[in-house]
Amino acid sequence: MQQNQTNNSFKRKQILPKGIICFLFPLYPIKVFKHVNLIVILSILIGLRLALGFVSVYLPVVGINISISWIPVIVIGWIYGPVFGFICGILTDTISYLIRPTFLWFWLYAIQEPMVGFISGIFSSICTIRIGKDIFKDTKNIGLKNQFYLKDKNKFDSSTKNKIKLNVKFIVEIIIQQLILIGFTTIGIVTLLFWLDQSSFESKTKFDEVFFSYGKYIVLGAILTFFVIMEIIIFFIIKKCDTSKIILCFWVISLVFVISIIFSFVLGTITAPLYYQYSHNGIQSPSFIKYGFSFYLIPRVIKESVKAPFQMIILLGLIPLSKMYLDNAKKKAFLKWSN
Repeated sequence: MQQNQTNNSFKRKQILPKGIICFLFPLYPIKVFKHVNLIVILSILIGLRLALGFVSVYLPVVGINISISWIPVIVIGWIYGPVFGFICGILTDTISYLIRPTFLWFWLYAIQEPMVGFISGIFSSICTIRIGKDIFKDTKNIGLKNQFYLKDKNKFDSSTKNKIKLNVKFIVEIIIQQLILIGFTTIGIVTLLFWLDQSSFESKTKFDEVFFSYGKYIVLGAILTFFVIMEIIIFFIIKKCDTSKIILCFWVISLVFVISIIFSFVLGTITAPLYYQYSHNGIQSPSFIKYGFSFYLIPRVIKESVKAPFQMIILLGLIPLSKMYLDNAKKKAFLKWSN
């Protein structure tokens, strides 16, 4: 009896470390650098990131780059995990800066790409856990509008809706996604409203005075507008999404939304005037003095409203494709071990 308790306690001690390792390194126990397929995919994604760094549209008035160069880093984080995502983010950002040093190095810009890879890996691991719950095991052939309902038996019959009960697990998944979207929207608004008070108004024109004085309402309205636009886009994307991949859709969409809020609206808006001050020997940006953070936020809302849907669609195509090749690599590795 005592021996069984010892064995059980030993197993319990092993579960947590292994769980953390699998969370941080989803390909565990496979060693990435010992498998050619994994190295090739990683190299292609890094090369794609560096190539896309040359493809961007720069808006000099507000200092914004419209680019999709982060997509390969997001895919790296999603497939290889948060640790690989963070390290590869540092690597790609550093190489990109050395290849094309078009601006002064600034730490608030430098930390963003590694953090994107890290957050992507976190979302990927959570998504894997949620998929492991088999939430839609009995609903693969049911349309989205009927996902809220499950018959007592495995077959779905639209003519007997009175015998159909709510699919509670599907509703829980939607609630989780909405809590993420609402939570990060709130964090973005609160953070920007706090930083809004750091700017000092010095303009004398009536327009500038009105624009600056209503800065809080502009911040609130701009982010809420993005939230509403994203909710509409989310509805249409999920409606068209294969129900067997619906959880993947949920978490990829949530990831893109969170990245937009954190790195474009919050960090991007705060970093732009700080970078100007850093690169001009402590002199504040004239636009920041006139209009405050709203001057930098509004163009970002417009940019992300256009860019985010494309990112969602591209990622929903790239991630399953990459995972297919990685699954084949896993099978080959396990076959070698079994032999």
